Amino acid sequence: MKTDKDGNEQWAHDFGGIGVDYFGCNVEQTSDGGYVVAGWLNPMGFEIIGVLIKTDADGNMKWFRYYSEHGAHNFEKIFAVEQTTDGGFIMTGQAFSYEDNDTFYGGSMPYWWRDLWVIKADATGAVEWSQTHGGYCCCDVGRDVIQSTDGGYVVVGTTMQLGHPSSAWMIKMDADGSIEWDYKSVTMIRAKSVIETSDGNFVWAGWNWSCKMTPLGNVIWKQVYDSSVCEDINEIIELPGGGFSGVGGTTFIITDSRGALVHSGSFEDCDLYGVTEANLGYGVIVGSTTAMTRLEMMSY
Repeated sequence: MKTDKDGNEQWAHDFGGIGVDYFGCNVEQTSDGGYVVAGWLNPMGFEIIGVLIKTDADGNMKWFRYYSEHGAHNFEKIFAVEQTTDGGFIMTGQAFSYEDNDTFYGGSMPYWWRDLWVIKADATGAVEWSQTHGGYCCCDVGRDVIQSTDGGYVVVGTTMQLGHPSSAWMIKMDADGSIEWDYKSVTMIRAKSVIETSDGNFVWAGWNWSCKMTPLGNVIWKQVYDSSVCEDINEIIELPGGGFSGVGGTTFIITDSRGALVHSGSFEDCDLYGVTEANLGYGVIVGSTTAMTRLEMMSY
């Protein structure tokens, strides 16, 4: 759905068909004024296949691509997409782990383990390269991805490789997708958002924490917030002046340049997914309530 600056609907489109459910997880405006939507489709009730939809400026579909690692057509979801400087797209999500199928405690029922999935596509959505990363018998997932100023990529998500089911995971790749370094932490849970900051470092965030890293993978600072003021961070952004804002669950936070809490607030019966800077010192938060989807304005 596209709205004007006051939140009034300008147009809305839905995609799918009889017997096919489409799920959209991330939308970005592209350099041609159109939009790209990442998510997955579920054509037969069991198969789950990653999908990318490109629209024009009015939201009309120009093309769509579906993606299936190993041809498995199982548990393959795309959670985030960003247009790259070459006009293509970088995506991350979760793919069926073909190499380490297992069964429940030696029984006959399969357990479908999943890997963190990264896909680089060209401007038409055609795959240039696709990679999966994960541990044996682990459910790993990529939740957010950005292209860094050096032409490489940063992916964040969750891994089971450290023994904890929701350890935070950051991967730094070069332009060809080769891993330069990765960082895992059991004290930071469920990484969901990453940005490159104005000083050339990276800030990533998750459950009730935020952390700043150098381009070489060294921690600059880490902040953990009380769950009463920060239930979760689904998205984090940098604010004018060097602070940050994050939203998730029913709460939003504003921090200083080192991630220390400056202000927090909450919206009852909400589940907040995203935040972006608007203008005149305001931001827009989007999420859902038990009654309807709603936009909320907050002052910085």
